[in-house]
Amino acid sequence: MSTPTFSRRTILRLGGTGLVLPFLPSLLPATARAQSAPSHKCFVMLRTEHGGILQRDMFPPDASLTESLPYAGHTVRRGALRATEANGETRVSAVLRAPSSELTASMVGKMWVLNGLDIPFYIGHHRGGTLGNFSASDQAPDEVKQNGIRQTIDQIMAWSPSFYGGAVGVRERAIIRGSLSFAHSDPRLRQGPVERVGSTVDGSNQNLFDRLFGNATGGQPLISGAVMENYRRLRNGNRRLSSADRRRLDDHLERLAELDRKLNTVARCQTPVRPTTSSGQYTNQPTYPRDPEAQSLSHELWNDVYTLALSCGVSRIVVDGATDTFSTFAGDWHQEIAHQAASSASAYSTLLAAHQLYFRRVFLDLASKLEAVDMGDGTRLLDHTLLAWGQESGNYTHDHTSAPIVAFGGAEGFFRTGQYCDYRNLAKRTGEGPAGEPRWFGLLWHQWLGTVLQSMGIPRSEWEDTSQCPGYPNYKYDDVPGWAGPENPTGPVYPATVWNAAGEVLPFLRV
Repeated sequence: MSTPTFSRRTILRLGGTGLVLPFLPSLLPATARAQSAPSHKCFVMLRTEHGGILQRDMFPPDASLTESLPYAGHTVRRGALRATEANGETRVSAVLRAPSSELTASMVGKMWVLNGLDIPFYIGHHRGGTLGNFSASDQAPDEVKQNGIRQTIDQIMAWSPSFYGGAVGVRERAIIRGSLSFAHSDPRLRQGPVERVGSTVDGSNQNLFDRLFGNATGGQPLISGAVMENYRRLRNGNRRLSSADRRRLDDHLERLAELDRKLNTVARCQTPVRPTTSSGQYTNQPTYPRDPEAQSLSHELWNDVYTLALSCGVSRIVVDGATDTFSTFAGDWHQEIAHQAASSASAYSTLLAAHQLYFRRVFLDLASKLEAVDMGDGTRLLDHTLLAWGQESGNYTHDHTSAPIVAFGGAEGFFRTGQYCDYRNLAKRTGEGPAGEPRWFGLLWHQWLGTVLQSMGIPRSEWEDTSQCPGYPNYKYDDVPGWAGPENPTGPVYPATVWNAAGEVLPFLRV
């Protein structure tokens, strides 16, 4: 593979923590140089709580949608992502804006925005729904909670032979912060109950650095080998062992084997310098929950380590569920801001400012750091990456219709960047909500998740089960079979044409 290098500007931005000494390609055998470089695709999903940002502030103006296409029974639209510049600021929308020195024309060209993607039932507050486990919700219908348990797409990638192959040089299959990731108790074989995957590391950015790069020398004794004989004797020789306990025993040995693999993994780039600043310097302050500057600085430090991990290949998956408010508001954010934003101008203003700050200081910050890494073959790390930002809800808190996806990167040429795509069915909407905007119905979140998996090189044969519906997850449930819209008062919210398209790559996205 090509060797990533960091520009002087990047090193200065990382405060010296990003100093990575690259391989010297001239010292490699000629045959190795002649081989095609393996994929270095990376998937990063950042998610913020609540949502609740109105369409007019979250998305580019409808006037930018200059092309249309009949698809899945209605018309979908797209247009080039247009930005305006004034007073030193580049603006795509009220949320998607930043100083022009940060949101440059080049970065806008590598950015893309999706509208009109829905979870097809009321999911309320949720965690795993963003990545495919719809059951991890406080308000989902009982049928969903009981039957909608699925592993999340990050874990499908993490254990897919199509993504990591033999996982050479990988210290963490997926870096997880927050409560968004779910996997089988035996994720490699996709067996056992689906359980929440805990955070990869607790504490600070320095703890994560140590886990990814510390003692990466290989040659450690095999833990699984030390217990193999006892495992075989108990597994095969004890007739009292129940099937559930046999499964737990197998799961335990799989985890030991994965630990052996990590302990004997040698990083493929020379060990970078450990960060000198800990995110705990900010998070341990008593004022942190209402200090947006400290919150931003903390997340920027985590972004530094994510960039190092992705560039060196010690992991190529990051899932980060942010719970910080990015606001000075000191009251009950959930009740007084998120729940009141649709009816209170002051609450909405607070919510809007928080989302805009997150876009600039966290999401754009990470995109810029990935863009600064030269992969040595004329591409940037961002070109190999799908970096996506999602929110818990759409334009009204608790409701997951038209939930936004903002993304950077083309995933090695899979995605067409620099565009805004709108998948809403404009003829199917509710009446105006409390903030004067309706809710629109569009295409399914299943189709977005399946598109992501395919963009990462994971064929549908590895993950798709069409017994209920195509796409991911294979879970069909629509608790609004009929609706009362102003334009079309009858018919299903999501007709068969929408469900049948759920396994396809979303329109307009492929290069």
